[in-house]
Amino acid sequence: MKFSPLLAVILLSSLACSTLSGEEMRVPLTVRAIDKEKDGCLNHYANLDVAPMESAPEKELKDAPKFQKPFYYQLSAGERDFIAVLDVGDAAKSTLYIENVGVFEGKKEEGDSDFQFGPVLFPDALTPMKVFWRAGSSPPRLKFSPTHCAAGKLQLPDGECTVAFIAKDFSGYFNPTLPAVMALDFERSGRFSCSKNIFKLPKMMILGGTCYWISLAQNGSEAVFQKAEEPSGVLDTECPGMSLVARSDQCLALLLTNDSGQWKLPAGQYDLHTYRLSGKLSNGSREKNASWSKFEITLNKTAIHKMGPPLKLGYVIKPNGPGVVSIDFQLLGKGGETYAPALDREKGEAPRLTIFDEKGTPLAAGKFEFG
Repeated sequence: MKFSPLLAVILLSSLACSTLSGEEMRVPLTVRAIDKEKDGCLNHYANLDVAPMESAPEKELKDAPKFQKPFYYQLSAGERDFIAVLDVGDAAKSTLYIENVGVFEGKKEEGDSDFQFGPVLFPDALTPMKVFWRAGSSPPRLKFSPTHCAAGKLQLPDGECTVAFIAKDFSGYFNPTLPAVMALDFERSGRFSCSKNIFKLPKMMILGGTCYWISLAQNGSEAVFQKAEEPSGVLDTECPGMSLVARSDQCLALLLTNDSGQWKLPAGQYDLHTYRLSGKLSNGSREKNASWSKFEITLNKTAIHKMGPPLKLGYVIKPNGPGVVSIDFQLLGKGGETYAPALDREKGEAPRLTIFDEKGTPLAAGKFEFG
């Protein structure tokens, strides 16, 4: 069984926009260097580590140096297989040999536990990549990280949205037999610095009420969204001002605000990823495995999943050291979901607090500070 341990990132170019032709939407792709600040979270999800093989390969390794304490790894790039050897015989340094690619000396910054090799460019690869090994890990695992991506815009009914595809292949080519990851900048922030923008690549996607099948060109030149008619049910939040992102094993749905608070969805078990009320409420916070974040869509039936107002003010008080407590305010929707007010730090007024004794006499008063 082949294992392709590198995630190569393809983003859609900010200079290239999607085009709609009949029943499909085609998005061209271009390549750029990964921005550490803007793509930090995307780069994190693009990393993948590889465990060593149980035994050394039987075949002879061409131009391999002499090893003191070797660990062997099997890599696949495109349609080619490679053997990599990590030699950790010297505690002060390490060497990485990659078959038909070359030999690389590990470098380690002062105070850092990771040895870095490369950038490494595989034959016929789209872009180079960095390789890491964490000293002291047992058994030692190799971690691969892309250095480049491609970026652009997907046209949605309410504007443009940057979308990213991450393929598991050293060469940067999309292998349809391997899983991939997709990132969406649905908040139009221009950044992929938050994990809520990252998804497992779905087979289909709901955009503005339309269902699409997603396919990727193997060489990363374009992504194709093919319009599909899928048997569906209805989600009813009873909240016209709600927009949300939900996902199932097969589908990722961007459900935009409408006048009914209802949307058609393919059948399946769904989990709310993020949601937003129109007005002065920012994105809701999703609690992992919270019961209110899950719902099921059945064919030709309506699933009632109540969300939104009336909102209730709640709070959580936690000890924070001797004589100190932290107070966290929450806005709760009728489904139990939480919201955060979209406060303007320059114009908005911070919440005020008054402390009373058991007789109701004020003891102290003040207001919170942003941050």
